[in-house]
Amino acid sequence: MFQIKRDEIRKWILIFLVSVGLILFISPIINAQSTTPPPESSTTTPPSSNCVATAPLKLQTKRVTLSGNNNSEAEVKLGDRIRVEVSGLGEAIDNNQIAPRKILLYLDGRVLKGIYGEPVGGDRLEFHLKRTNDSQDAWNIILGSPKEEQREITVGVGSLTKEFPSVKSSEPPTLNLTIFNRRSRIIYSVGILGVSIVFIILVATTPILRDSVPPNSVYSTKELTKSQQRPFSLGQCQMAFWFFLIISSFTFISWITHDYTNIITSQSLVLMGISATTGVSSVVIGNTKYAEMESQLQILKQEKDALDSEIKGLESQINALEQSNSLEEKKELLVPSKLEIEKKKAQIANKDNRINSLNQKLSLPVSKNFLLDILSDTNGISFHRFQILIWTLILGVIFLVEVWQNLTMPEFDTTLLTLQGISSGTYLGFKFPEQ
Repeated sequence: MFQIKRDEIRKWILIFLVSVGLILFISPIINAQSTTPPPESSTTTPPSSNCVATAPLKLQTKRVTLSGNNNSEAEVKLGDRIRVEVSGLGEAIDNNQIAPRKILLYLDGRVLKGIYGEPVGGDRLEFHLKRTNDSQDAWNIILGSPKEEQREITVGVGSLTKEFPSVKSSEPPTLNLTIFNRRSRIIYSVGILGVSIVFIILVATTPILRDSVPPNSVYSTKELTKSQQRPFSLGQCQMAFWFFLIISSFTFISWITHDYTNIITSQSLVLMGISATTGVSSVVIGNTKYAEMESQLQILKQEKDALDSEIKGLESQINALEQSNSLEEKKELLVPSKLEIEKKKAQIANKDNRINSLNQKLSLPVSKNFLLDILSDTNGISFHRFQILIWTLILGVIFLVEVWQNLTMPEFDTTLLTLQGISSGTYLGFKFPEQ
C-alpha cells in the first residue's frame, strides 16, 4: 500500500512538471499569434489613392468640438464622435494634395492607428473615438493611471509618422475626456467590495483555503471549533491570489476602456495555470498521504487486536496449567507461555507507539495565523515556502502596476514564468516528507 501511494504521488508530480512544461512551451506560440496584426476592416482601411498624407505648409489644426455640439469645452468619452477643424484642409482636398481618409487622429501627441478622418464638409473631419486593435496601445497610455474622472488632452491630426502643427502652437486644441463617471465607479467599487467581503467570510467560516483531508476520511467528518481550524494551504492561497488578481484586473480594464476583448494575455493564463496546477497537486498529495496513513493505522489496529486475542489465549492456557496437578507439565509449558505473553505485550506497546504517532500526524493541525500557516511545515518555517511566497508577491506587484499605469496585463517573459514554475515544483517536491 505504501509503495502504491508513493507511486501515485510521483505520478502527480510528473503530471505537474509536464503541464508546466507544456504551458511554457505553448505560451510563446500563443503570444506570437496574438501579436500578429489582424486584418484591417473595411471601415477603417483608407481607400487606395495616389494622394499621400503629407502636410502642406498651411495645413494646421484649428479647433475641436463634439459632433453635434459646437462647444469646444464639451465633455467627450469613448464611443463619441468629434469634429476637428483643420485650416487649409478644404483647399488641399480640392487640389488633390491630400486624401482626407488617410488623416489620423492624435491625442496628447500619440497617433491613434486605425482612427481615420471622415470629411464632413469644408475644413472639418469627423473621428470616432473607439478602441481598436491598432489603437489600443495608445488608448491604454492615454487612459492609464485613472486618478481623476476627467482628463484634459490635446487634439491634433496628421499622418502616420507626423502630427500637423496647430494654429496656435502654444495653445493646441483640447477637449475634456471622461475617463469614468462617478456612478460607474460606485458600481465597480461596490461590486469588488461585495465579492471581497463574501470571499473573506467564506475564508473565515469554511476550509476553502485550508489544508484538506480525503472526503471519506474519518477526520473529514469531525466538527472543528474556531480554535481548531486547519492551517491555510499555500498552494490553494496562491491559486486564489492569481485568480482574484486576474479577474479584478480584467473587470478594471474593461470598466475603463469599455472593451472586453484582447485583455487577458497568454502569460496571465500561464500564471493561472501554474497556480491552479500547484493548488490541485497540493491537495492530491495531501489527500494521498492522509489516505496512506489511515490505511497503515487500520492495519496496525488489526495487528494489535490479533495480539490481544493471542495473549488472552495464552492467559487461558496458563490458568489451566496452574490448576493442573502435573508439576512436570507446569514446568514445561508455564514459563514459555509467560515469556510469549511478555513478548507479545512488547509488540503491542510498539504498535501502540506507532498508532499514537500516526494519530498525531492524522490529527487535524491547528491554525496559528495566516502567515505562519503558509510558511510552515512540520519542521517550522521552511525556505521553499518562503521562496514561492516572495516570487508570487513580486510578480503580483508587477502585474498590478502594469494594469494601473497602462491598462494592460503584463507580458512576462518565459524566464520569469519558468522561475515561477520551478518555485511551485520545489514546493510540491518538499510536500513528500511534510506529514
